[in-house]
Amino acid sequence: MFKRKNNKKGFTIVELTIVVSVIAILSAVLIPTFAGVTKKARQTADEAAVRNMNTALAQKIEVENPDIFDVSTALSENGFAAENGLFPTLKDHAFYWHKPSNTIVYVKTKDGAFDLVFPKNVKDFSENTCQALGTKISAAAAVAPAAPADTTAKPAGTTANMPADIDTFEELVEWSNGSNGKVETTLPSGAKKEGVAFSGNIKLTEDLVLGKKGNAGRSMAYNITGDTTIDLNGFSITQANAGTGQSLAFFAVRSGVTLTIIDSSTAKTGAIKVGNTAFQIDAGATVNMYSGTITLAEDRSAADIAYGASLVWTYGGTFNMYGGTLDVASTDFDLNWAISNSGVANLFAGKVVGYIDESANIYDITK
Repeated sequence: MFKRKNNKKGFTIVELTIVVSVIAILSAVLIPTFAGVTKKARQTADEAAVRNMNTALAQKIEVENPDIFDVSTALSENGFAAENGLFPTLKDHAFYWHKPSNTIVYVKTKDGAFDLVFPKNVKDFSENTCQALGTKISAAAAVAPAAPADTTAKPAGTTANMPADIDTFEELVEWSNGSNGKVETTLPSGAKKEGVAFSGNIKLTEDLVLGKKGNAGRSMAYNITGDTTIDLNGFSITQANAGTGQSLAFFAVRSGVTLTIIDSSTAKTGAIKVGNTAFQIDAGATVNMYSGTITLAEDRSAADIAYGASLVWTYGGTFNMYGGTLDVASTDFDLNWAISNSGVANLFAGKVVGYIDESANIYDITK
């Protein structure tokens, strides 16, 4: 009987060592190459997206001076989901809109850099001339509502000492500027708040000075208790200097209410001028600002000057800035703030001069 000889052999340690070494060498050479090929492919795809977006802008934008929301709308109409933010595939890069040339650009942003990658022929390129397309914002939400045809605002709630025959905003203003003693409003919720209350639309046809009479020499508050649109229409509303006291928040926007601020004038010179705070936005309330200027009054009480200012105070509510200007008109930004945020502050577009609470969501604004 013959036995079959087994000639099978395994790999020796030397052979295995050689194979492993060869694999390591190949990996060291090829992996960076593959990574480089992937990076180049992503950059090429991003640059192609930039070309397509610029083609869309050239075809769709017809306005003379487009803004970021015109760009967002044009891109969305051409298949780019601009309302959700546009982001490149390559890490540490971003898409921006270069306003002077109305061009989408591809920018390297790694480690705080702001370097133009594509297209290379863009002039006057800087961070100040560009706006990011990574903003998650609905283009529709950024479109200002139509201006009211006239003023429909009326007194709301009940106010101590207020005559029963006051039923228009104009009469409310006249009475509140000339009233004496304590002015207190009972809100629909039953709560009592210092100041007078109104709701409805306001379209300014002249400059107004409001709130001359408050408690303890303070300028009075106007409680907004129902959805309201204020169209500055090129005019101003100024909070009066009532005396030596500290001013109350000029417009106190109560829970469940939306206040909209627009300026339908061509020159956009409308303004709200206050002693310290233009808007106190209660929890559940919203202020949407599309145009106009919020700033400090020229004639402020000594108490207001000493106390400082916070033009917008999100007292648990929400402030959405889609345009316009917040300007504390001061170099003392430690004392005078543009936004004090204990709610939600979304600064989508516009200009802010003054300190911004670090918890605010800053998108595309000029500072």
